[in-house]
Amino acid sequence: MRHPTEAEPSLEQRTIAAHRLYLAALMRAEALEALEALEAAGHIAIDLSDGDRGAILLEHRERFQDLNDLVDELGYVPKGFAKRSEIDLERAPAREPTAQWGGPCPQPQARAGARAAPTVRSA
Repeated sequence: MRHPTEAEPSLEQRTIAAHRLYLAALMRAEALEALEALEAAGHIAIDLSDGDRGAILLEHRERFQDLNDLVDELGYVPKGFAKRSEIDLERAPAREPTAQWGGPCPQPQARAGARAAPTVRSA
């Protein structure tokens, strides 16, 4: 049995990387399906050739097969698979904090443990 070197990732690392690629391809295929549904309903027109559509679906199938082959070879599903939210964050353009949250960043009001000044009331 070959042992991976530092330059060569382990089978588990390759499986985790393959899952990330599969998940990204799946998300592209799902986005294409959603756009096609909107196009079929007459809401939008997609400027995408049949070849491009086929390439998206083919990539999804190939990534799925690659992932299945690696999981079969490994014998188990490793921990550390990416989540959709992680892929979304990687694909999203960088945003300013104000645009991301819809307003300016709040400033801290007081330090933890600090006492507020007592209010003075007259009778």
